[in-house]
Amino acid sequence: ALQADDVIPGVLPVSFEPKTLLNVKWGEHAVDFGNLFNPPNETAQAPTVAWDADPAKFYTLALVDPDAPSRANPIRALMRHWLVVNIPGSNVAAGNSTGTPYLNPNPFPGCGRKRFVWVLAEQAKELPELTAPATRPKFDLEGYLASNDMTLIGANYFQ
Repeated sequence: ALQADDVIPGVLPVSFEPKTLLNVKWGEHAVDFGNLFNPPNETAQAPTVAWDADPAKFYTLALVDPDAPSRANPIRALMRHWLVVNIPGSNVAAGNSTGTPYLNPNPFPGCGRKRFVWVLAEQAKELPELTAPATRPKFDLEGYLASNDMTLIGANYFQ
């Protein structure tokens, strides 16, 4: 499913093989590999996110928009909507927001269908001083994960 809408290779590397299912839900509406949402109505608040986590490990969770401002003109991609690092197990609330609090997906009228991609990485260790670039647009996700010794383990997306 990640290949169907060019999440692979557009956002994630061709070599990516998920190790866990990344479950994302706003109320009863679950993200399911490309299903349709009605942002901002359904996505105003941060969702519930869960995965099969090792409680002794730390994780990084990101929500990115590869179609900012539109799929036809993605000049600000990847737009970073949320970045949480040092998540102990799957306790997202206990992680560090890196100065990137949740920004709900809110496509402008007429921009067409957009993809919003959830990414989960396992950290090699806790990174207490980790931050992110001050600006949200043009986030180098692959570079960020690589430079901080993180392994991509899960992904999901909606439109």
